[in-house]
Formats: sequence, structure tokens, C-alpha cells
Amino acid sequence: MNISSLYRLCVGIVVAALLIGTDDVAAAQQGTITGVVTDQLNNLPVAGARILLGNTNRTVLSNASGRYTLSAVPAGSYDLRVIAVGFASQTHGVQLLAGGTASADFALSRAVISLDEVVVTATGEQRARESGNAITNIDLAKVLETQTVSNFADALSGRAAGVQVLQAGGTVGTGTRIRIRGQTSLSLSNEPIYYVDGIRVENNSQSLSVNTGGQQPSRVNDLDPEDIASFEIVKGPSASTLYGTQAANGVVRITTKHGLAGRARWRVYTEGGVLNDKNTYPTNYRSWGHLLPDTFPASSRIVQCTLLNSVKVAGTLNSCAIDSLTSYNVLMDPSQTPIGTGYRGQTGVQVSGGGDQVQYFVSGDYQDELGVYRLPDVEYQRLTAAASGTAPPYQVFRPNELRQTSIRSNVHVAPMAALDFQGNIGVVQSRGRLPQNDNNVTGFLPSGLFGTGQAGSPGIWGFFLPGDVFQILVQQDISRLTPSLAATWRPTTYLTTRATVGMDYTSLTDVQFQQRGQGANFSNFRQGRRNDNRFTLSHYTVDMGGTASFGLNSNITSKTSVGFQYLKDNSSAVVANGQVLPPGGQTITGAAIRTALESTTVAVTLGSYVEQQFGWRDRVFLTGAVRNDRNSAFGSQVRSVWYPKVQGSWVVSDETFFPRSLPVSNLKLRFAYGASGQQPSTTAALLFYAAQTATVLAVSTPTVADQPGIDLTAFGNNTLKPERSAEFEGGFDAGLFHDAVRLELTYYDKKTHDALVNRPLPPSNGINQNRFENIGSVQNRGVEGLLSVTKDVAPGVGVDASLSVARNTNKLVKLGVPTIVNGEIRQVEGYPLFGFWDRPILGFNDANNNGTIEVSEVTVDTAFRFLGSSIPKTSISLNAGVTLFHNRVRVGGQLDYRGDWKAYNFTERFRCVGVAFNCSAVNNPNAPLAEQARAVAAGSSTLRFSQAGYVVDGTFLKLREASVTYYAPEVWAHALRATSMQISLTGRNLLKWTNYDGIDPELNGNGQSDFANDFLTAPPIRTLAVRVSLGF
Repeated sequence: MNISSLYRLCVGIVVAALLIGTDDVAAAQQGTITGVVTDQLNNLPVAGARILLGNTNRTVLSNASGRYTLSAVPAGSYDLRVIAVGFASQTHGVQLLAGGTASADFALSRAVISLDEVVVTATGEQRARESGNAITNIDLAKVLETQTVSNFADALSGRAAGVQVLQAGGTVGTGTRIRIRGQTSLSLSNEPIYYVDGIRVENNSQSLSVNTGGQQPSRVNDLDPEDIASFEIVKGPSASTLYGTQAANGVVRITTKHGLAGRARWRVYTEGGVLNDKNTYPTNYRSWGHLLPDTFPASSRIVQCTLLNSVKVAGTLNSCAIDSLTSYNVLMDPSQTPIGTGYRGQTGVQVSGGGDQVQYFVSGDYQDELGVYRLPDVEYQRLTAAASGTAPPYQVFRPNELRQTSIRSNVHVAPMAALDFQGNIGVVQSRGRLPQNDNNVTGFLPSGLFGTGQAGSPGIWGFFLPGDVFQILVQQDISRLTPSLAATWRPTTYLTTRATVGMDYTSLTDVQFQQRGQGANFSNFRQGRRNDNRFTLSHYTVDMGGTASFGLNSNITSKTSVGFQYLKDNSSAVVANGQVLPPGGQTITGAAIRTALESTTVAVTLGSYVEQQFGWRDRVFLTGAVRNDRNSAFGSQVRSVWYPKVQGSWVVSDETFFPRSLPVSNLKLRFAYGASGQQPSTTAALLFYAAQTATVLAVSTPTVADQPGIDLTAFGNNTLKPERSAEFEGGFDAGLFHDAVRLELTYYDKKTHDALVNRPLPPSNGINQNRFENIGSVQNRGVEGLLSVTKDVAPGVGVDASLSVARNTNKLVKLGVPTIVNGEIRQVEGYPLFGFWDRPILGFNDANNNGTIEVSEVTVDTAFRFLGSSIPKTSISLNAGVTLFHNRVRVGGQLDYRGDWKAYNFTERFRCVGVAFNCSAVNNPNAPLAEQARAVAAGSSTLRFSQAGYVVDGTFLKLREASVTYYAPEVWAHALRATSMQISLTGRNLLKWTNYDGIDPELNGNGQSDFANDFLTAPPIRTLAVRVSLGF
């Protein structure tokens, strides 16, 4: 069955069901069911509770007062079920007479787990008891009630087992790596994909086209956490099958806030905070001495004398005697350092409300975050004097800042009981400025870390002064629009059809500018240069489907879902560069050397699926599904791919034989198997040519002229397929002690076949190139656990805690080509992707007892060995809080542990050997012998320049966040004409415990790339912020 015939079958099923169901509705006599939902503990209304009408598709939410109304309900007997986050589900029976009204009120008890919780899947909504997968749903709105986060990555960090948010650095406006259940690809992105209100959105984590050295913004952080109600994490192929190609790394489904029926409710908040760099930077050293023998003139005898040179035989090359040692840390000197105090501010307003047929949510938010970097006074005065008394512009004085404005409007319209529409639109405008750093000779941290270890020396900055570095402007402007429209039609009580259309449009401009006569004097930079790169990124989504639910008999239910999806990704770019600007020139037009590039890439996916679920007595569920995808990036001989899925769940605690004396009050066993894919790059399958300018000698006349031409740039691969990942997972969800405790355990085994590997082509093809081929395979295995508890431990005192644990092991099963080497990172069959490899140091011994390790005293292995994984294998997070004084005060925090991995301290290696020779290990006679040994190994050709000593344990434990929230008395709020008031103090990156000998083990000088190393990167910074929030 091809995709077109499958689509016709889907449409036929939906249309037939519509025709049958419409007559049923017309013939039925109808009535109304009303009621109110309250919290059993305090009798307060529960807003947003979901009321489900028996085994039908009818559902409604309680309004702000806890009241609900189900209208146009056919007469009959129903079991009415109520579900709300944080509460146990509850069911009441009602009898509805034709033309009558029935009432059912609910008083819900609190619970940390509910198997009737509703989750969003690719086919629509589903109860948790029906799912065979581990479900992670984060109520972000609740999280933000007691703490603040500056971006979406912070909101996600440490809140789900198996999801790692890896901070690459601390520069304001830069991104993070997000990995779900390990790394699956060695050639493509390992980032998950994102849906916002059902629409695919841009997820590039390395979104910058001009050089800053390594750190880059992530488009996911354009999303304003204040607008998000919740997000669900679909962790692997066993759950993401119906999302198709591109979903192999997991899916993050984000649901924005929506209004509830009731009066207009306003929320106004304002926040202010400070940013500080509390990291300790390494000190620069300089060993001073004189040349040997002592026959040199006194004026030329003083030199830098490293430890190894001091033990050479007198008269040999660079032999010397150490006379003194100086040290200096320019980055920690308050009079010289460009590291100061940053600030953040945020202000927003939200309003929501509406009637029974129309509800709305509208918000506006502005935030300004200023990084910790600023011109030190000495540099400010130098630049002012150089400009004849004109002070440096603000962008030079403070080179790191992010300003962002977010506006959102969501409207829900229900013109009739069986039909509703949801319209959403989000707008983001931002401007960010980034300083030069990381692997970059014009970065200020490289200059500070490679400087001379002597205060007052002209070489305290290794390359360029901070003022010159900060005169290089890097700026990114973002305009982003994400509109969507969703419609749901329930023509019968058993049939639900839905359609979602929308787009995510991003206009992006990257500018790098260095004015003539200013900035770092590197290459021709001071002659003036400008890059102006403009991109348009568009993602279009059309998603249609239908679900028919039937009771086959009193015990067996059936649910059939069919769907069709159209996805289009369009990227266009115009890149322009100008060099050698005139005095005062700021445009590419005025440059003496100009270049330009234009490109457009388009990728289209057509997908369709069928899913069938059977349920038995509402406790055993078995689901099977298949999705078919066609994609424009596939090779011409690959028409389409199929992704199967099967899963099951059994709510054992609903069985009559389940012992009620156990502490287990709820127990669900589950399993799932599924497959999904990862699309190749857009042009990887194509025979690809690029335009080139050729200099040609004319035949008729002896003249040389430039002529247009083309050059073969890609050989193409007409059998290219997507990377295909298949995963099995199994586990259980349990509620303990009357659902006060939640326990989850999951095991998964994920295998990626047809992994793309960049293989060199034989020269006999007549082209010296590589091309991507489906010849590799990767495996990830792991376990995930979650333990949550909510308990009132004393009158007025409550405790809530969530402990998540995850362990992942990764292995490159098949590579298909010789070992791929990228510095210390290698791709080797039988070992983890992106693993660290080198010749390890087997031992060292100060045999002559002179206090200095020499080349002959170090033993290094003759073969390269696996040193460790570059990504943590074990992660543990604890989110905990204590509520005091009868909900008046809440104290909370998050501890984050990452273990069993290695970090590459490339910064220290470069300081010791290669550029500066200014670390303690090569200058200080009292340096630990182990530090001396690794420096000797890294710098010795005899020891084959082994850098294994700088690949060290990266294990750490961090206090990621801590918060204190005070819910002010009503009299305080009333004084401001508000109904509620709360004050929160939140700190992030507060404490760190680690044996890592660099600045921070999480640093990645390559930004969000999986080729990780700690190289001259700005570390994470501490943030303290106070927020005041008022409700009206």
C-alpha cells in the first residue's frame, strides 16, 4: 500500500464515520450536565480540571470558579470522570433525562500520581493508563510560581530523567546542548525536535553565521517560559514513531497558556537581578633565569627559564638556571579584569478569561539581560584618550547583552458543543550582542589566560587588550512569528476529527563589524571589515487526523486513529562580506573587497499513519501503529520509509486479585517498541554543482578574462536513506501510600541503523570527495527512575520532592570506514560516540630527586586507549521544596549530579604546552609532579605528544537553583489594589563540587557541538533575582 492509497483509506474511514454519526446526533434528545470541582483539603475551586463524559469524546474544562457545563449531551446514564494535575481522578455516575439537567460536584483529593492524567500524543489526547511509554509532563506554570528562569533551557534542566541539558558556557545569549537518552548520530544533529501548540518550530542550537570563537545562540531559547503552560518530553523512537522522520532524538511538545471561562484575571510581574562570575581562573606564571653557561653578557642573560630547560646540560639549546618565579592573574585583578557585574530585568503582563464559548489569553513580556563583561577603567581611559576625549560607545563598554520582547495571543472559540477552534500567535523580537572568546585569537579570555605572569608587564594580556577585543561588534537580530490554527470537530460521541495548520517564521540578521583603525590588530582586521548575513527560516505544518472510539462490548473498547502530516522546511540566506573599509566607513558597499553568497534549501516531508488500540475493562491496552514517510532529502531510489509501533499497558492495581494490604495503591506495567528516523541534510543525496568563476584564455585573441563556470561539489547518493532508530522500552509506574509517593522505572534499548557516515570516495571516480552513506549503526541502552513524594509532615508544613536518576551507555556498533579522528575525540567501533582517546601516561618517577619531572622519567603507552565518554553516563537530579507557615513560605532548590565521564582541559594544555608556557606545571619548581608529568608528555615528541593527562574526571554536583517564595498577606495585595501578591528570590549556579582541575567541567569551546572540549570558554555565571508578582 503506497502513501496515496493509504491516505484515501484514511479519508474514507473518517468520512464514513461522519455520515453515520451525524444522523445519530440529529436523532438524539439532549440535556445538560453541570457541577463544580473543588479541592477537598481547603474547599477552594479547582480551575482547569478536565471533565470527561464516560467513554465518549466529550470533555470540558472547569472555569476559574471551578464550575463546568456539558451541554447538548444525549440522554442516558454516564460515568463522569474528573482529572486534574496534582489530584487523584474521581468518577461519579449521572442520569440525564431528555431535555433535563443533571448535576455532579467533585471534591478532589491530592495525589502525586494519576493514571488518568491526560497527555498529548501525535494522535491527540490520551490517558496515561493507555500509554506504554514513560511519560514526562512538566507543569512549567506551576514551577514558575516559585522561581524564575531566564530561558527555556533553564526551565528544562534537571526536571526529567534521561534528559541532559549541557551548559556550554556562561555568555549571555548563548545556547546549550540538550540530549535525550544519549547520542544517536555521529554526522547529524543529536538535538530533539520541538512542537509548539502542534506546530514544528526551529530548533537549531548553533544559530550564528559569524565567528565568536565557539559559543552560539540557540533558537529554542527564543521561547518565553512565561507563555508556556506545560511541556511533554517524548523520549525516544518507541514513543515518537508517529512523529516520523526527524523524531529519532526525541520530541518536546510545548503547550502555551490558555484562558479559562470567568472574569478577566490579570497577572503583572517585574523582576530584577544581578549576574556574577564566581569562578576561579588559573594564575599565570613566569620563571625567570639566566642562560648557561655564565659567559653571556649580563644585558642578554635574563630569559624565561622553564623547568625542563633548567635541567638541561649547560650550553645545550635553551639551557638556563632559574633565579626567580613571578605570578599574576589579570582576570582576577579588579583593576584590570573585564569581568564585572551583570544585570537582568524582566517585566510582563498577562490577562486571561472569557465566557463559555470564547476564552482568551494575552501576554506581553520584555527582558534585558546584561552580561558580566565590561571595559575596565584603565581600558576605558585608554580608548577615550585614543579618540581625543570621546568616550567609547555603550556597545564597546558592555559587549554582551540580550534584549527580547515577546507577545502572545491565544483564543479558544467553541461555537457549538461539538466544534471548537484554537488560534495561537506568538511574536518574538530580540537583539543580542556577543563578545569574542573561545578558540579565537581575538578573544579576551585567551588573552587573559595566555598573558605573562608578572604584574605591570606589558604582556599581561597575551594577544590583545580588552578594549581592542570589545571594539569588534557581533550582533544578532531576530524577528520570529509563530501562528497556528487548530480545529476539533466531534460529530458523534465516538468520533473526533482534528486539523492543525501553522508556521514558524524566523528572520535572522547576523552582523560582525570592526571599524577601520579600531579593534584587534590581527590579519587585515584593522583595515576595517563587515559581515552582514541575512536568513529566512520557515517551517510549515499541516496536521490532520481523526479518531473513532467504540465499545465493542461491555469489556472491550476499540480506538482507531488515522492521520496525515505535511511538513516543509525552507531556509534562504544572503551572506555578504566587505573588507578594507574607508575611514569612517560602515557599509559593505564602501569596502574595497566585497564577496556575496546566496543559497536556498527546501525539505518536504509527507507522512501518514494508522493506529489501532484495543482496551479490555479499562485496564489492559494494546496498541499497534505504522507511519509512512516520503521526504525530499531521500535518494531517488528510496521512495518512502515505514515506521512501525506496538505498545501495551496493564493497570494491575485495578484487578480484583491485587492485594490491597500492600503500600502500592496504583500499579501500571508497560512496554513499547517503535521506530523513527533522522533525515539526511537537504542536498546530501543530490549530484550537486556550484557556480565558480574561471579565468580563461580566449582562443581568438590572446586575452585573459573571467568567465562563469560550474564545479562538481557533491557526487550524490541516490540510495541515501534516513538514519533509522528502533527502540524497546519497558517498565512500571506505581503510586505508593495512597498515591502520596510516585515511583517509575524504565529500561530502554535503542539501536540506530543506517547511520550516516562521511565516506571517502575512491579516486577512480574521478573526484576527490567524501559523501554520506548509510553504513553505520549505534546503540544506546539505559535505565531511568523517578521517585516523587508530596506530604504534609506537620500542621502547616508540607514537603514535595522529586528524585530522577538515569544511566545511559552508548556504543558505536559499526562505522564502516577507518577510525575517524578529531583531536582527542575519535569514532571507534565498540566504544562510545565522541569518546576521548590518547596514549595514557603509565607512570612517572622523579628518579634523580631533583624535583623536576624530565622526559626520561615519564612512561607513556605505545597505543591509543579509550579514556572515557565525553558526555555524562549517569545523571541524578533532586528537586525539592518545603512549604511553611500554612502555605505562606516555600523554600525550594535543585541539586544536579553528572558522573562517569571525562572532560578535556584543553585550556590548561595550551597554557602549559603550545602557546604561552605560563602554567604552574612548566614554571613552578613546587608544582605537583603529576602536573609536571602531563605537561612533559604533551610537549615531548619522544612521548608522542600525549595529551591524555588533560582528559580528566568531569564528575560534578551543583546546586543549580534555590528559591524562597513569600505569599504575602491579602492586606498587602489590597494595598496595591490586587487580589494576590508573591515575592520570590531565586539563585542559579550557586555552588559546585568537583575534582575537575579546570574552571568548569561543563564548558565546551565548540559551543553546542558534540566535539566537546574546555577551551578558553566563559564559564557559567551565578544569577540572583527578585521577582514581585501581582494578581488582579
